[in-house]
Amino acid sequence: MGFVQPRIAANHLKTTQISDIAISEDSNILVASVDKTVKLWDINSGEELAILESHSAPILTIAISSDGKTIASAGSDKTIKLWDVESRQLLRTLSGHDGWVWSVAISPDGNTLVSGGEDGTIRIWSLVSQSQ
Repeated sequence: MGFVQPRIAANHLKTTQISDIAISEDSNILVASVDKTVKLWDINSGEELAILESHSAPILTIAISSDGKTIASAGSDKTIKLWDVESRQLLRTLSGHDGWVWSVAISPDGNTLVSGGEDGTIRIWSLVSQSQ
C-alpha cells in the first residue's frame, strides 16, 4: 500500500483546524469537525456534500453510525448534536454534561450513544427512546 496524495484537505481545509475526523463504514463519506461546523465530503470525488451548523462553540469530537445514517457532534458548548446524514438536518440536541464534551461514540447497532466530558462523567444515551 503506497501513499495516497491528499485530495480533500488541500482543496477545502487549507487554513482551518480540524479537531476530529471520521469515515463512514462503507468508506464513502468523510466527516470532519471544523470550528463550530461539521463538514461532509464524498471521499472518492472530494466533493463537499454539506456543512452542518448548530453548535454555539467549537466542536471537539464527532462520530458516525455504522450504517452511515447518523452523525454525533459534541464540544465546548456542553451539548451533543445528532444529525441525519441524508437530509443534513439536526435531529436533536442532548444536554447533560456540566462541561465540555470530549468524546462520543455510537454503538454498532446505532441504538446507544456514549459521551465523556470534562465533568468526569460518562453518559449513556438511548437513541431509540430519546432518554439518558
